[in-house]
Amino acid sequence: MIQIRILKTIVFGLFLTAVGGVAFSRSNSMNPTAETKNADMKRAKVTKSPTKLSRANGHILSFRLGEKKGELGFLSSWLPDQSGNPTEIIEGPASMAVDSSGDLFFLDSIREEIQHYSKKGKFLKSIELPHLNDEVEHAYTDLLTINEHLLVLDTENYLVAKLSQNNLRSDHTFTRIPRELEDSIPLIIDGFSLDLRGSILVQNRYDGSVYKLLPPAKSSDIFILRDVASAPPFRASLNLDSQNRILGQEFNEQNPTIVEFFRWKEGNEDSEKLFALPSIPDLFFVEIVGVIDQDMVLAVFTGGEERSRLSQLLRYKLDGTLVSSFKLNVREIPWNMNHRYQIFNSNVFLNEYRNLGKRLRVMRFTL
Repeated sequence: MIQIRILKTIVFGLFLTAVGGVAFSRSNSMNPTAETKNADMKRAKVTKSPTKLSRANGHILSFRLGEKKGELGFLSSWLPDQSGNPTEIIEGPASMAVDSSGDLFFLDSIREEIQHYSKKGKFLKSIELPHLNDEVEHAYTDLLTINEHLLVLDTENYLVAKLSQNNLRSDHTFTRIPRELEDSIPLIIDGFSLDLRGSILVQNRYDGSVYKLLPPAKSSDIFILRDVASAPPFRASLNLDSQNRILGQEFNEQNPTIVEFFRWKEGNEDSEKLFALPSIPDLFFVEIVGVIDQDMVLAVFTGGEERSRLSQLLRYKLDGTLVSSFKLNVREIPWNMNHRYQIFNSNVFLNEYRNLGKRLRVMRFTL
């Protein structure tokens, strides 16, 4: 039986909403050098007015949440908002992945399955989540695709399970992740990512450090843990540039309406500054969606915590030149979903709940 962690995912979602995902402060050990920190960053160059996204820019897929075959499992809970009023919290899929053909896979931890849909949104099949044995309770929280296989992360037992898209039990393999690092530092994870070489990256929620998990040459039972970099713990999934460097961002210390962007090279704890966004009116926070070619795609949220909405998508070169911008009005972001944004073949995938959380909508378009 797979353990369903309702409270954990809901609290994590509300935590992201509250802090905005970029307002973290680094510890002293993870701060850039004083010269890097205090140096003036390049301001982004605004050259175009935003274009409003519409159906003509892409395609919208809609998936019903429910108990029938082909629907996505969900749970509904009520929690008080800041004013003490009860607010319904919808917990749907824990993660989404896109394979090389454009097919969509949802980690449906409620129904203990992976739901497979075509790139046009047609339901294809359900894939049962793997089990070590009947005595082990799993808590799968994230999903990735690699070649013709699926990787799922079990944060209860610190396992990565690899399984075939064809749902063959004989293809299931499990790889263990250490629960503690050097000096007894706990490893707390809720998601994982792949770098450009196919290695698994995890970000420790304990201190924000990022680690690379390398499969050893002679065994598939244990990963070798290698320190990669240090970054603000702003989200579970990590983004990298075309040279395999981790991208991150934070609010400017003097002006919280300005967001600054950095990148970290493997093995180097000092960040390299990239550029700073110009001041955005009513800014709540900014998330890195991913990278297209060598450009960074950003999701801009405005309106404050109570009225936050995804209002713009921005595509920037790493030197701060604006390539394109699009207006949006997305209000129900599935905060409990890892990889709620995806980039595949220059297509951007965004997830949102619709109809009071009874549908999950995936918007796919080209920037």
